[in-house]
Amino acid sequence: MEAKKKRVKQVLKVNHSYDDHREIYKQLSAPFPEHCIERTSKNVTRKGYDTAGVKAIYVQERINQVLGYGSSRQMPTFTVMDSEKANAWDRYRVCCDIVLQLGYFDNGTFIPHAEATAVGGHRARDLEDAKKGAQTNAFKKAAAQFGIGQDAWKGILNTPPVDDDNPAVPEEFRLGSKSQDRQKNTQRAEKNNGGKFNKNTDFFAKQF
Repeated sequence: MEAKKKRVKQVLKVNHSYDDHREIYKQLSAPFPEHCIERTSKNVTRKGYDTAGVKAIYVQERINQVLGYGSSRQMPTFTVMDSEKANAWDRYRVCCDIVLQLGYFDNGTFIPHAEATAVGGHRARDLEDAKKGAQTNAFKKAAAQFGIGQDAWKGILNTPPVDDDNPAVPEEFRLGSKSQDRQKNTQRAEKNNGGKFNKNTDFFAKQF
């Protein structure tokens, strides 16, 4: 255990050599496997284009794997604005200014050796969801400045088209129709509830 603590602290020491920085960056910016990628159709994002990015949990996992747990700190600041849309799904619009630091804790004090700032935003029906989405968006943008998931922001994440009626779309990337999704979710709910599906309480039923 002591040897592991010593190794982690050595990785995170402030006075990195040039070669240390190159190696750390190489590990942080390594490509992510497909299961870490989140692809969303423009019909869902309502942005007019399809999106692809690394899920936030895998971004944090990459930091933990390369630098050790407790090696990062997020400092978000939220601004809640009036939504431009007066419907229930976009009730709250939140902007998040975030400071992401990499470093280590020493006797309860965080010692940063790298810092990135970014701004993210999100709209949602509930305030907590809007804040979560805004912080997630800002966090991933800040992490990309350290190389983590940067291919998504470069636009080279090899994003295929996700329109269901496009025959060129690989089957694993197709979103499927809502009726297909509803059938799959119903089957999943029945399995989780011992074969009984309650449309009034099941989470998946409320999404479609």
